[in-house]
Amino acid sequence: RHIGITALSWAEIGGTYAKTIWTGAEHFVAFGARPKFLLGLAAAYVFVNDLGYAFRDDSTLNVVRADVEFGHSDNFTFNSGYQPSWRMGFNPGIGVDIGFVYEHRPDEMQEEKKEDKEKPWPGYRDRPKYKYRIGVALTDLGIIHFRHGEFSDHYTVDANMWDLDDQTFDTTSPLPMFNTFELRQGGSKTATGLWMRLPLALNIQYDYMIRKDVFVNATCFSAIYFRNNDGRKVHELTRLSITPRWERRWFAAWMPVSFSRLGILALGAGFRLGPFAIGTTDILNFVLRKKTVYSADIYFVLKVPLFPTGSGKAKKRKTKKGSDVDDCPD
Repeated sequence: RHIGITALSWAEIGGTYAKTIWTGAEHFVAFGARPKFLLGLAAAYVFVNDLGYAFRDDSTLNVVRADVEFGHSDNFTFNSGYQPSWRMGFNPGIGVDIGFVYEHRPDEMQEEKKEDKEKPWPGYRDRPKYKYRIGVALTDLGIIHFRHGEFSDHYTVDANMWDLDDQTFDTTSPLPMFNTFELRQGGSKTATGLWMRLPLALNIQYDYMIRKDVFVNATCFSAIYFRNNDGRKVHELTRLSITPRWERRWFAAWMPVSFSRLGILALGAGFRLGPFAIGTTDILNFVLRKKTVYSADIYFVLKVPLFPTGSGKAKKRKTKKGSDVDDCPD
């Protein structure tokens, strides 16, 4: 009834605004938003609806009254031999990420924090400790505008005795594929407008301190699919994860166990030393050679403070005459 294939590649530049909207006693609530300017790099889609088909034998196919729509962005072009090439184009768009966070910060945990004698690393910023934290975020809400390229169309397919052994699927495509159905109704969409939506997702997290320096995190990353909708969009893969971690000022280690909508179980690992962290979301890809690999990744982060605050000794405030300000404990 519905078959769809979509692809989208883009770059983004954004700025983040975050603000504490409520704090009192042991409670803390903050809001953040990141508006983004998007630059579309490439887009393509194929939709086939209400397809009736019957194989006559292993190389002959009948297709009955299928609604077909396909297209690609105009920064993909084809030469006389129908080989594709890509060029940079100005395909603008806008997007936003938004989120809330709540933390429960018992007073006794803040007293315990004052006893921590471990020295901070350069650029480290201390913050209040929490017993548990809840975060909710909506990511990649946005849209990008492209223009249809050369092989973009929309028509109704009605083909009898289609010989699949001809040149339709060889290296001379896409022209034979484009011209296979002679009795088509519709028209070329070349140079007309095309909008593609970003992979909208809802991210819910719960982070809990089991004991000092030991935490467990539960995350539900839910892709918003809009089923039975032919909108031109891409989507993420829904997945659940549980991540135990040990965390101190200078050291941290974590091991996420995740389960995706495709039924794939993954075990990751990561380690942090001061401002540097490295890890992977599926360490089994590196240690089990016979395991079927669906994805592979490695990530690393190095935090470099541009305007260091909250580390080392605080600068003493001075009076107009240059002497130290005597801050009263009250």
